[in-house]
This record gives sequence, C-alpha cells and structure tokens, in this order.
Amino acid sequence: MTLSPVGERDRLLAPDLARGVMLALIAVANSALYLYGRPYGIRQHVVEHGLADRVVSALSLTFVDARAYPMFAALFGYGMAHIWRRRRDDAEGRAVLRRRSRWLLAFGAVHGLLLFPGDVLGLYGLLGLLMCRLMRARGRLLLAAAALWLMPVAVISALVYGGPAGTQRAYLWSLAVPDPVTALALRPLEWVMTPFGLTGAVTAALVGVWAGRRSLLSAAGPADAALLRRAAVVGPLAAVAGGLPAGLVAAGVVTVHAPPPSWRSTRSTW
Repeated sequence: MTLSPVGERDRLLAPDLARGVMLALIAVANSALYLYGRPYGIRQHVVEHGLADRVVSALSLTFVDARAYPMFAALFGYGMAHIWRRRRDDAEGRAVLRRRSRWLLAFGAVHGLLLFPGDVLGLYGLLGLLMCRLMRARGRLLLAAAALWLMPVAVISALVYGGPAGTQRAYLWSLAVPDPVTALALRPLEWVMTPFGLTGAVTAALVGVWAGRRSLLSAAGPADAALLRRAAVVGPLAAVAGGLPAGLVAAGVVTVHAPPPSWRSTRSTW
C-alpha cells in the first residue's frame, strides 16, 4: 500500500487552521508592497503621515510583518514530518516529498514570473528538497542546525533590510513600474532574490519537522504540556519584542538616523 490522500475525517484540524490563519496574515503583510508614490521607510513600508495610517503600519510591523511567514514555514515542516511518518519506507517518503517540492517550484516560477515576484512557493519548494535530506536526522541535530542557521540569517537580513531609507524601492521594483513589459522583465531577477529576504524560513522549517515528529499539534503527551505552555507564552512575547522597534519607527515615535557616509561607502563595496 502506497501513500494516498488523507480522508476528510482523518485530517488534522489544528495545523490546517493554523496554516490558514498564517496565510491570511501573510496577505495582510504583503498588502503594503502595493503602496508606492511616496518615500519608503523601514522595511520598505511607505512613510505615513496620517494618525490612522501610522497606527496601522505600527501594528503591521509589530505583529504581522516578518512574523507570519516563519510560522507558516514551521507548519510546512510539520506537515512534511507527518507525510514522512505515513511512508511505507524511506524511498517512498523521499519520492513523495521531492515530487511535491518540485511542483511547488514549478508553480512558484509561473506565479513569480507572471504575477507576484515576491512569490514564496518556490522558496518552499527549495525548503522541501532540503528537508528531504534531513528527515532521518536526529532531533538534537535538527534543533542545533536551526539555531546555528540564525547567525547567517542575521547577517543576510541586515544586508537586505538594513540599508538607509530612500525615495525608491530597494526590491520588488516591478510592483511600482507602470509599464507591463518592463515589469515582466524585472520579475525573474526579483523572484530569484526573494529567498534572500526570507532565510529565516529554514530555521522555522527545521523546528517544524522536529515538532511534527512529536505530533505536538495533534497528539502531544503529558511530557510535552510544559513545553507547549512555555512556547505559547515565550514565542509571542519574543515575536512582539522583535517587531516593536520597527513598529515604533513606522509610527514616527522613534527616529532612526541614516548611517554615516563612511559606513554607506563601505557597504556599497560589498
């Protein structure tokens, strides 16, 4: 008997609901990308002047922006772990996961090149191919790799998002280009560049695979109760603490000065 689609009664409701909520929040975060014609500020959000707009930007950057996609990546890894558990053998599990990942890459390429250059389907396809090689790894190795990967994530994120604000877009330029032919020509480069702004998804997916092995969202045992309680408290608090500085900048409460010319000239040579 080979792997087959899970019946409606056998589906796990909690991961499905969580994925749906994260997708909705990702859509909210991406909506800011379609605003243009004004100076750009932190994380390429347009600079707002009205009180209501500033409050919305602050809430988005504090609670949503760059907060939803790691959770979705963790749920992606969680789902891969459950597919792997249902395999007949390792070869079948790898074949199914690789096939799904390649289809994600294919759909992502079409989506990114024709519609939205910030597409993440391709990114999750790459993640899936990577996770296929780690499904047999020990839990401690997965968590250690997830923690170590945060170091290059910090460096890459600083390079992608740490530049001084300007009047023009720093990425996803095609969304503000009125000529459709020019926008189409820009999208391949933008699609290839998108994963560099979402490198934290690797850490999240590794943690998701680890959690999926333990079925923490569906069949957690008594020994996991304390872990889940800590995660439910510490996780959101850490996410808010990480996003609050950006939210305060977007609201105009905190002003971030541009880096000195010597730093900018050094950065431009990298």
